[in-house]
Parts: sequence; C-alpha cells; structure tokens
Amino acid sequence: LRWWPYALAHGLDPMTTSLIGAPTGFNLSWLTTVPALAILATPLTAAFGPIVTFNLITAFAPPVAAWAAFTLCRRLTGRFWPSLAGGAVYGFSAFEMNHSVPGHLNLSVSLLLPLMAYLVVLWRDGAIGGTALVGLLGAALLLQMLMFLETFAGLTVILAAALPLAYWLAGPPDRARIARLGRHVAAAYVAAI
Repeated sequence: LRWWPYALAHGLDPMTTSLIGAPTGFNLSWLTTVPALAILATPLTAAFGPIVTFNLITAFAPPVAAWAAFTLCRRLTGRFWPSLAGGAVYGFSAFEMNHSVPGHLNLSVSLLLPLMAYLVVLWRDGAIGGTALVGLLGAALLLQMLMFLETFAGLTVILAAALPLAYWLAGPPDRARIARLGRHVAAAYVAAI
C-alpha cells in the first residue's frame, strides 16, 4: 500500500525495486500488488500508515461487497429481503471470508463485479445511456485490472463467451439490444486499456 504512491511520487518504476533483493533488485510484476487500492488509499496511508489502511480495507471489504450485491439484487428484484439475502451471501461468502482473514486484498475487495453488472442493468432499463455505460464501465474495468488482473481476465473470458451465447439464444427482437450491449462493452474495454 505504501510502495505505489511512493514510487509514483518519486518518479520510480513501480514494477521494480532495489529495496528488496539487493543488490540486483526485484521485479514486482511477479507479486500480487493492488495499485488501484494503494493509490486510492494514499491519504489514509499517509495519515495513519499502511497497517491501519490494510486493516480498514480488510474490515470494510466484505460489507461494501455485500452492499454492492444488495444494490444489484434490489434493482433486479425490487424486493428488500431477497436482495439483503443476496448481498449477504455475496459479501460474506466462504470465498470472501477465506480471503479476508489472511488479508488477500486483491480477492477480498470484490465490489466491482456486482457494480459492473448493476451498470449493465441500468443501461438495460434505460436509466443511463450508452455513453455513460461505456465511461463508467471502462472506469470500473480499469480499477479491476489494477486491483487483480486475474479477475479482470476471468471477467473478459466470461463476457467473450456470454455475449455471443446470449445473442444466439435470444429471439430476433432482443438481438439488436444484445449487439448494442456488446459494442458498448467492447468500447468500455478499449477505454479501460
């Protein structure tokens, strides 16, 4: 949490360091870093240190992920209690707890996946336009890519399979909307990368 802000502030390459593995240094691309969290939490880290920041992120990751899933479920169902159950199952699942306890920030901060789905549902319902979807989804994809590349890659594979499958399974009236969604998602990926 401290290295990324330090490296960027001092004009250093954040992917390599000579602070460990002296004298040759170490390539940090082999480690699981969380640059998005490190940069977003810079004020907190500067004020209280990386240990307090780490503990706060670890403590708040499950309830924030549960809130994100609750928000998605509430939009889909319109009902409070089933949405609360869905949020609790997502945010406090065995997966989440098994990665929060040992401190795997890259896996325990999982609020972006339901928020990305929420953006797609908002677009489907006409609450946001295509430009807003591309911009917001692109920002969320960029954050996910900078938080944990494997989750970003997994999401990419799922979308690459799901969108053509949805197009193939949908009836003719829905195919145009699925094709539009595919173009928006592709544009969001271009914006993120």
